[in-house]
Amino acid sequence: MSKTSVLVIGTGFLGGSLLNVLKRNSNYDISATSRQDSHLEKLRELGFKPVKASLDDRDLIVKLISEHDVVINTASSDHPESVQSTLDGIQKRIDAGKQTVYLHTSGTGVLADNAGGMHTSETVFYDDKPDEIERLLDDGAIHRQVDINILNHAKKWAEKGDLAKIRLMVPPFMFGKGAGPFKDISVQVPSVVRAAKDVKYAPVHGEGKAVTAYIEVNDLAEGYALLLENVLKGTDPKPKSSGDIYYFASSDDQIPWREISARIGEILVSKYYISSAEPKSLPRDKQLEHGLTMDKKAWSGTMDYQSVGGNVRTQAVKLRSLGWKPERTSKQQLLDSLDRDVEVVLAE
Repeated sequence: MSKTSVLVIGTGFLGGSLLNVLKRNSNYDISATSRQDSHLEKLRELGFKPVKASLDDRDLIVKLISEHDVVINTASSDHPESVQSTLDGIQKRIDAGKQTVYLHTSGTGVLADNAGGMHTSETVFYDDKPDEIERLLDDGAIHRQVDINILNHAKKWAEKGDLAKIRLMVPPFMFGKGAGPFKDISVQVPSVVRAAKDVKYAPVHGEGKAVTAYIEVNDLAEGYALLLENVLKGTDPKPKSSGDIYYFASSDDQIPWREISARIGEILVSKYYISSAEPKSLPRDKQLEHGLTMDKKAWSGTMDYQSVGGNVRTQAVKLRSLGWKPERTSKQQLLDSLDRDVEVVLAE
């Protein structure tokens, strides 16, 4: 029996953790991309097939996709050129009568409002309600134009058969220690810590009242692996429509950004970096400087992305229907994980 060829694009925080999970399956022949020679050698040592490639290597990406049964993108949610190259590679496989599974990583930034930390929201997104998701989304949000391109291709291909099985993963704020060989820390927490070191207080958007869904990174990786296994077997939830490709992956709870900022503040106070753990509103220029707000001009959008200031509430109905049971789901586990994250950033 031949193995399923799997290509993982991106070996960072999520991608590295995913590789750690996928390697348990002896039916997978796994390749992984990196731009760095030192990373390639490490991947080889771990039993993966390393491929030197960047997201801008169009011809190479098309070729790689055309040669693999499965492609999982964890590298970037906002690189339209590489996504188009991936879609073109899938089209080549379709033209050759070959089936492809494509798991693309978006992010709940596409769902976030512009609350600026001033209020919570009652809006909850359910991944088994694709029509409602489409109705509520703003086409000018971060990630959205890339997602629309994928969605349109998925619809077109679904009308012609089942050779392309596209799933759009939309994970929320990730926490925990990654299990990959290279990057084992998230993006958002380090940004808050660096901003705190700069302004000498625990920074927050507005009053920090906005809430976010969250997930531990290794639990998330297990979700990807479980979904892939079921898609390959044809045992995943039957799509309600050609646009039913969304998959959320979050705990059932949410946490206010203020609680995250306050805990980071407590840790920094204990280490004498700041004098008070009380969160304070961060000016827009500092939000932009430290990536806590991203200007809509970066993706020709209509709304900024407030990475720690918007409301995100999701329910992972479809993954849970497959038996996905994340183990690290409490707010306290999230808050406890921040001690290590702060230590890592302070050691930079």
